[in-house]
Amino acid sequence: MSGLLEPVGSLSPELARPESDILKDLFEAANPGRWGGSWGPHLTLTGRWLATTDLRAQADRLLDWALNKKLDEVLGMPQGIDNGDIDRSTWRVSRPGGKVDLAPESLGGAITSLSAPAAVAKYPLLLDTVSWTADSAPQWARKEPLVSVTLHPSHGFKTGQQVQVATPHGELTLPVRLDEALRPDTIQIPYEHANNLVDAIHLDPHTATPQRTGIPASLQQAE
Repeated sequence: MSGLLEPVGSLSPELARPESDILKDLFEAANPGRWGGSWGPHLTLTGRWLATTDLRAQADRLLDWALNKKLDEVLGMPQGIDNGDIDRSTWRVSRPGGKVDLAPESLGGAITSLSAPAAVAKYPLLLDTVSWTADSAPQWARKEPLVSVTLHPSHGFKTGQQVQVATPHGELTLPVRLDEALRPDTIQIPYEHANNLVDAIHLDPHTATPQRTGIPASLQQAE
């Protein structure tokens, strides 16, 4: 931290970067989107803000920090560093009646504005690109490191059979893993192995990240 608080001086115009390039780097570094952890799945809802924010206020804030060499001085500033309440054992419900509001007005509006995924004639199934961390992966995924496509037995394929999954964006051949608990109209592939099945044009409206679930898909036996 102390290395970040040295006086910055003045920056030569030829060294300045376009604001759009800086926003792109910030967006990629933050990696906003859905992620899993020991507390379950979460959504980082800062994606759209981070990709479109006005950097002038942030630049002014960083310049103010740079004039203060001591961390204590920065922490004492009106807009200093706030680490938040990271001890979750101290969190308490403060709403009337002591109940948690699971559907606040802002969240309710965001949910009702979403459209349910829909399959099309050429792609009658829906692809869900699941993502797990080491501590949130289901037991079968820990025991079966082989990458596969998970689907309902009603499709008629056998475990280990090679099938071709196709979306409007690409194709992928993988062995089958059967799961009776999965919806018959849904197939699942780990996100890190499904990059060519998604694109960067159809974005989540709230996180501004590529659509990762509900993608129209088709399934057939691999040649």
